[in-house]
Amino acid sequence: MKDILPVQIPPILDKKCNLLAIIITLILLTSPVLLAFGFWYVYEQILISLFLFIFLQFVSGVITSKMRISSIPFDQIDIDFTTYEIAKWYIDKYFCPKEITPSDRKELMST
Repeated sequence: MKDILPVQIPPILDKKCNLLAIIITLILLTSPVLLAFGFWYVYEQILISLFLFIFLQFVSGVITSKMRISSIPFDQIDIDFTTYEIAKWYIDKYFCPKEITPSDRKELMST
């Protein structure tokens, strides 16, 4: 039987990077609701705002999926992650990468 690796979510030590992960999470989770409600409030079209909400949910899901595919390692891609965890992986890989020490470099070269 295949051994299951423990899930290692990268710790974000920098407060700016952690705030950026929280902001990305809040945008992905709340923007469909806020935009659909704003459309309904301005134009008073409940049916169109409902369709807009559903469409924006799909767009948010596609963006989250693209972030997940591009940032989570291949051996952990089958594990379920929350939107916040996906945002942490994405921020850790693209915006706040950790510096590689010489001992880490030796370990990476040996594998």
